[in-house]
Amino acid sequence: RLWWLSAMCMLALGAVPGCNESGVVAESPPPAPTVKSPDRVESGSRRVSSYYAPGNPYVLQSIDELLARRDVATIVGNFERSGFELVRAECLVLEERGPEGEARVTVLTLAPLMPGVSETVLIACVEQNGEIVIAPAAFRGSPGEHPDDFLQMGENLWVSRSPLGPALAAADVAQVDDEFWIRILNCINVSVPAAAGACLVTCWFTLGEYPICVISCVAAQSAAVVIRCYIQVATTMPIKPKIPKQD
Repeated sequence: RLWWLSAMCMLALGAVPGCNESGVVAESPPPAPTVKSPDRVESGSRRVSSYYAPGNPYVLQSIDELLARRDVATIVGNFERSGFELVRAECLVLEERGPEGEARVTVLTLAPLMPGVSETVLIACVEQNGEIVIAPAAFRGSPGEHPDDFLQMGENLWVSRSPLGPALAAADVAQVDDEFWIRILNCINVSVPAAAGACLVTCWFTLGEYPICVISCVAAQSAAVVIRCYIQVATTMPIKPKIPKQD
């Protein structure tokens, strides 16, 4: 009977993964975790900051982890139903390890998919010590037909304060203030003005990718400063209780 069992296993080898000579079906090993290889690391006396550029394998893994959360998936899904598409190759991650613990900032980029949609959406997911703040914003090159809905941030950069419903906190029942991205961009411009100015010029020809290009460009030169901007804004802005829409 043993030879018959072995023969059956050999015949079924292509259809039954992991079948060995003993007739036991072995489970496939889990996929190996992505090796974290930052594109830039800055070490200080008390902190280590890392920048993972768009396209880095760790960025792609971080996106999958965030999309497994209901709150992040809800916001991304809302934008996708409104004519946007998540562009994984244009997302980035910033991390910091310091006395206060660990923090990770993942910036998700969504590009217009349908005709008539002219904005580019950035969603900041700021995670620190087990808590998360999620803040989306829509950027465009002009105020369009509804100038009151957008605030000018530069010669050809306008940002919407409330692009699609509220931003969410970890409990899924709070809204961060609408000026999150305005504060982020102001912080970057004030903290690293030379880099920000150079990146504005460098990214001028990227059109729809302009906002994420500027942020990624500055972070590539001053990762520690940029991630401190995100953490500072996320931890000091007022929280407004409000139950978000789920449609």
